[in-house]
Amino acid sequence: MATFKIWNINQRMGKRIDYICQDSKTENGTYITGLNCPGDPAACIDQMQATKKHFHKLNGVLMYHAVQSFKPGEVTPEQAHEIALEFAQKVWGDQYEVLIATHTDRQHIHSHFLFNSVSFVDGKKYHDGGKQNLEYLRGVSDEICREHGLSVIEEPAPAQNKSYNVQQMEKEGKKSVRTFIREDVNEAISHSRNLPEFIAVLRSMDYEVLETGKYLRVRPYGKERFFRLYKLGKEYSEEEIIRRIQERQYRKVKSVRPPIPHIYRMQQKSRIALIAYSKRQTFVSDILRTYLHYRNLLNRVQKNKFPGRPPAYLREDLQQLQKYSDEAILLARNHIRTPQQLYTYMKTLNRKIKALDSQRQKVRKELRSVTDPGEISVLKNEAGYLTRQIKEVFKEHKLCEDIESRYQDFQKKISHTIERLEPPEKERIVKVRQEKNDQPDRSNQRSV
Repeated sequence: MATFKIWNINQRMGKRIDYICQDSKTENGTYITGLNCPGDPAACIDQMQATKKHFHKLNGVLMYHAVQSFKPGEVTPEQAHEIALEFAQKVWGDQYEVLIATHTDRQHIHSHFLFNSVSFVDGKKYHDGGKQNLEYLRGVSDEICREHGLSVIEEPAPAQNKSYNVQQMEKEGKKSVRTFIREDVNEAISHSRNLPEFIAVLRSMDYEVLETGKYLRVRPYGKERFFRLYKLGKEYSEEEIIRRIQERQYRKVKSVRPPIPHIYRMQQKSRIALIAYSKRQTFVSDILRTYLHYRNLLNRVQKNKFPGRPPAYLREDLQQLQKYSDEAILLARNHIRTPQQLYTYMKTLNRKIKALDSQRQKVRKELRSVTDPGEISVLKNEAGYLTRQIKEVFKEHKLCEDIESRYQDFQKKISHTIERLEPPEKERIVKVRQEKNDQPDRSNQRSV
């Protein structure tokens, strides 16, 4: 049973070629073959680059990487390599330079294909063609496998229309911004009696809503782009949203309430406490205080103490609470409060990395001239220790880079959150009058 996948490469051609041509994976180069190019990695990349230069096409997609994998125990390395050559000849052999390497280091034998994006015949660039091209390539692969008596996947699982980042977030148990938008749309539907009310509720939830054009589009606070609702799923097109609102009213699942005039209709005590805390903080130029303040907001969301329904940007950032806490600890431990102090500390880390790397190079240089096994072991341990230290410093430097790019965004989010928590002027006047009316009249009280 063979599977097939393909993707484009935009940089580091040499690194890709070196990877697929490793001796440990190809039985010392036994299963490496060049089609329309040399089988030697260095000569192959030189020829591919020469083709690009000849047709003046050095930018964009540099090459394509495809993999054909087989079921464990179904093929021998020789047979897998033969199938790979036959496949490459059939689909790319008359136009492109292809390097084929069959790997035998895993239980499932698989073949890698790296082919030039520029044709050596006419200089035309290869166009992936998306789903249709992938189906064609899989069809050719399946046909060749059947001819060799191998099994194929008759009904492949539907492809996931999700980006790599979204798939990784789901593996880690995190939600994407689209998930938070779906949650808020569902909440807005439960508070709406018609489409205008639904749009009003979304706007009260800190969404910018565009009604112009063919589709409804929304943008959560802090995001650069708009999201078309129908792309969130079948239940989120305008027609489906109207149907869900009408169905909810018909079934009377929940009592119909008027649209929420402000998303932060909340427990008054919690709101006043959060506003008072915010007014005590002066974080305009204090990075550490900014981080502590924003972490306080996220902690309230985590402990369900935030007044009302937290906006999408706070619920999304809550997933990074541990990372933000690590960055706050770094700031506090190194007494960093201003941007200048952060910049100075980053320069210190850079010097430390260079010094450690210089020591490691000396150890590696000495290692090349030593023959005694005991000394080799000591030097290797020393080099490993220095590498671990460099990684730790690099990790701190990356945290500093994140802080530098993030703290101003935190300041904007804090100000925006508190601004929306502040009650309108009329509400504050009414509150003051009520407090005055509730005070007991002490003019007629006699002192005892």
